[in-house]
Amino acid sequence: MRKWIVIAVVVVLVAGSAIYVLSQRRKGSVEYHREAYFEAIAPPGKWFGFAPRIVRHAWLERRQGRASFHWEALLEKGYLTNREFVISNASAWSVRDAVYGRVDWVNSTDYTPMVHLVAAYTNVLRVTAPPKAMDKLGALIREADVPEKSAVR
Repeated sequence: MRKWIVIAVVVVLVAGSAIYVLSQRRKGSVEYHREAYFEAIAPPGKWFGFAPRIVRHAWLERRQGRASFHWEALLEKGYLTNREFVISNASAWSVRDAVYGRVDWVNSTDYTPMVHLVAAYTNVLRVTAPPKAMDKLGALIREADVPEKSAVR
């Protein structure tokens, strides 16, 4: 009887270990880089305010480097895309601000931290976002750049 109990416990442990190992995200996959990016941009813990300035600076610098690394990996893997929009009627800054104000409904909150709009000092707005969000963002940018005609005569 004890022999069967020992065998059952060993089988459960081996099966559990195998399930755990196989369920882990592979290093280098899109899911891995996405999760690591979100961990890197997460706010610091309560300890942060009590740490010496040099520790806070080093921690933030390391976090920024990690976020940048995973952001670039997501770009390379095609999870994020870059696109430039030429703005014709308004300044790139005002269009960027108008689109950022409405970006929450472009996608679920799953993508919102993944949308970056950078306005240069020219009439170009650089957008980095998931490909699924790019069409909706393009429509928002066009709407902010060329608003519909008003009823004023």
